Amino acid sequence: WFFNLLSWLFYGERVGRFIWHTHTGLIFDGKRDDEEYIRRKYDEWIESVKAHVPKDKLLIFNVKDGWQPLCAFLNKQIPIDLNGNEEKFPRSNETQNMIAIARQMRKVEII
Repeated sequence: WFFNLLSWLFYGERVGRFIWHTHTGLIFDGKRDDEEYIRRKYDEWIESVKAHVPKDKLLIFNVKDGWQPLCAFLNKQIPIDLNGNEEKFPRSNETQNMIAIARQMRKVEII
C-alpha cells in the first residue's frame, strides 16, 4: 500500500492508477505472462499519454540519448563535474549495476 500511495503522491493520479493496476494485475487482465499482450497495452498507454499531454509539456525521451534532449526540454544546462567536464549520464540499469543490486538483495535475504 505504501508504494501505491507514493506513486499517487509523486506521479499524479493517472500514473498512480497505472502503477496500481500494473502491480495488482488489473491492467493486464490477468495476462502478466503474455508478452505480446503486455507490449500492446504498453503501446496503448504511450499513445494515450501522447494524446492527452500537450506537446510542449511532453518529452519522449530515450535514456540512450543522454543529457542533451532532457536538459534542452527542461531549459537547463548539462551538468558539469568538478573537472569542468560534462557529467556522465547515470545508467543505474546497466548490467554491472543490476548484478550489484541483486547481490545486495541476496545479502538482505540472508540476514
